[in-house]
Amino acid sequence: MTRICKEPSMNKPLSINKSLSLVFIAGLLSLMIGCASTTYDLPPVTDSDTSGEPEPAQTYPAGEPAPSIDSEEADVQAPEPVPSTNPAVTSLTNQARAQYNTRDYQTAIATAERGLRIDRRSPELYLIIAQSYVQLAMPQRAEQFVQQGLRYSQAGSAVAEALLRVRDAVSSGF
Repeated sequence: MTRICKEPSMNKPLSINKSLSLVFIAGLLSLMIGCASTTYDLPPVTDSDTSGEPEPAQTYPAGEPAPSIDSEEADVQAPEPVPSTNPAVTSLTNQARAQYNTRDYQTAIATAERGLRIDRRSPELYLIIAQSYVQLAMPQRAEQFVQQGLRYSQAGSAVAEALLRVRDAVSSGF
């Protein structure tokens, strides 16, 4: 028994519609596969630092030792730390110093630590924290921050001298 619809296009047998839909799906799949597999040639990778010939080995006269690598590295000086010019760090440093001067040591430490989250290399902030820990009678913590501050301060600077004074005070037992 076949179904008869009022529309003439629907009177075709069901197998023709099914086969057309399969052909349509197969065509879409082949189109998608064809677009997805596009290949193109990449330029070859070349090393621009080499001229094709290996560098000749450096030779030294017999009986004379080759210069050590350590002596060449000793001539290179470490770069000087860049002073902090961030206005937020400057403001936090001033706040922490004012809090220290009003004997609010815990708040001074918290403010200086906020500044260190912005600029880890600010020796002035390490100094404020170390001085605050000295006032709170916590010498081990003070010593840790003195060492960090000395790492980032320039030798002979006012901050470095103040850090050394704090270290001397801690080592002498206040």
